[in-house]
Amino acid sequence: MNRSILLLCCLLVTTSLVFAQTEDVLRPQGKPGGYKSLGKRSSVIGIEGGINMGFLSQSITPVNPDFPIAKSPEHVLNSGFGIAPSIGLFTDIPLTGTIGIQARFGYQGRTVSNTKSDAIAEASITQNEGLINGSLFTEATVESYYKLVYSSVSVSLLGRFDITKQLFVSFGPVVEWRVSNAERSDRVTVLSPDEVNFTVNYLGESVREKTITRTDTIQQSILPQASYTEASSYAASRVALEFGIGYRYQISKGIYVAPNVRYQYFLTKLTTGFSSLDGSRLFTQGSTQIDFDKASLNHLAIILQLGFEI
Repeated sequence: MNRSILLLCCLLVTTSLVFAQTEDVLRPQGKPGGYKSLGKRSSVIGIEGGINMGFLSQSITPVNPDFPIAKSPEHVLNSGFGIAPSIGLFTDIPLTGTIGIQARFGYQGRTVSNTKSDAIAEASITQNEGLINGSLFTEATVESYYKLVYSSVSVSLLGRFDITKQLFVSFGPVVEWRVSNAERSDRVTVLSPDEVNFTVNYLGESVREKTITRTDTIQQSILPQASYTEASSYAASRVALEFGIGYRYQISKGIYVAPNVRYQYFLTKLTTGFSSLDGSRLFTQGSTQIDFDKASLNHLAIILQLGFEI
C-alpha cells in the first residue's frame, strides 16, 4: 500500500513537471493574466544545515477497558518530542524558469523523549518503616521517562515550484536509512511517599531503590516484566513524503541563502506493535494485557541552504 502511494505521488510530480515545461514552451511569455516566466535559472549546488523536530505517537490500549491506563507509567510511551541536528548536500536542476528538481543527501540525528510525572505504581515500604494501610505495598506517585536516540542518512528527490522569484515550494519522496543502533533510555522514579521504594530492578534483582534505569536497543514496555513480554525492533529504513517551503536571499552574484521549513510524513512506521502485561498496580487493581500499536515518528525541519550557481 505504501509503495503504491509513493509511486502515485512520484507519477504526479513527474507529470506536473513535464506539463509545466511543455506549457512554458508553448507560452514563452507566461500565462495570460499571470506573471511572466522568470527565465531559466542556473543549476545550483550547495550545503545545508539546521534542526529537525521529531513527533512520536503510539496508541496504547488495555484489553480490560476499565483499566486506568492513563495513570500507568507505561502511558509515557504514547508520545514523544525531540530536537536534533541535520546537515546535508543538495543540488537544484532547473527545468523551466519556475520549476526544477532538487536532490538532497542528508545526515540527521533523531531523538524523542517524554516524561510523565503523575503516574501511579505500587512500591514497597522500606524495611523498619512499618506498613501503610495494613499492606506491604502502597500506591506511590512515580515519574516515568524515556529517551530514544539514533542517527540516519537520507536521500530526497523533490519537485521545486517557484511561486515568486524568491519564494518556492517543494514536494517529493524521502528515503531514510538508520546508521546507528536506536537506543532507548528508560527511568522510573518514586516521587512520594518518601518511605517507599521499588523492590525489583530491570534485571529482575531484588532491590530497594527510589529509581530504576536501563538502556536498550529494542522497543518494549517501560516497567520491569517478570514474564509475558514482547519486544519490537526499530525500522532499518523508512519512506516519507516531504512538503516544504523556502525563500531565497541573493547575497552576491551567483550565491544565495534559502531558509526552508519542511514537514516529513513517514509512510513507514518506526516500530511494529507488541503486547505486554501492565502490573503497575497488581495488588490493588490487578494486571491486564496492554497492546502497543505501531509507533509513528514524523519530523518538522528548519533548514538553511547555501547555494552556488554553476
